[in-house]
Amino acid sequence: EQMRQTVGRLNAEMGVFSGRQRLIAGAQKAGLLAAGVMAGAAVVAPKVNRAFSYDEQLAHMANTAYGDPSLNAAEDRARRIAGRTEMDRAIRDAIRYGGGTRESASATLNSLLSSGRFNSADSMTIFREAQRAATANQASGDEFAQIAFAANASMGIKPQEMARVFGAATFAGQSGA
Repeated sequence: EQMRQTVGRLNAEMGVFSGRQRLIAGAQKAGLLAAGVMAGAAVVAPKVNRAFSYDEQLAHMANTAYGDPSLNAAEDRARRIAGRTEMDRAIRDAIRYGGGTRESASATLNSLLSSGRFNSADSMTIFREAQRAATANQASGDEFAQIAFAANASMGIKPQEMARVFGAATFAGQSGA
């Protein structure tokens, strides 16, 4: 009995743990690991969801702008995929040109495309300038899309001339008109 107590005391001094103590230490490490994984997921999840949302929005816009029921399924799919790539490039270019975020830029482009008032090429022309004007005015790109719709419908302004219209709207807003 005395020898067992002596061995137990020496093991404790030297840091040798019993099976139960090792189990508890392992459970603590597993708990810390699980907490770390959950914290990491909480940090990464919003970015992943935002990226998924952007990709999903691009897919919907490509379906609207480039879907063609007169083509066979393979050709239609190829056309929509190519259009999606083109729109992603246009969004990135508009952000470099005029600022903003992917989400705000894609919302602006979506407004222009889904309205049906302009074809895809004209929508892309207006989009770049609308994104720039929206960022400069701390406004929604959709507001500048609405200005483009009104300018085209009421005054016949061409898509290539929308930058001047957006400049006039900015000046009017700054002047309090």
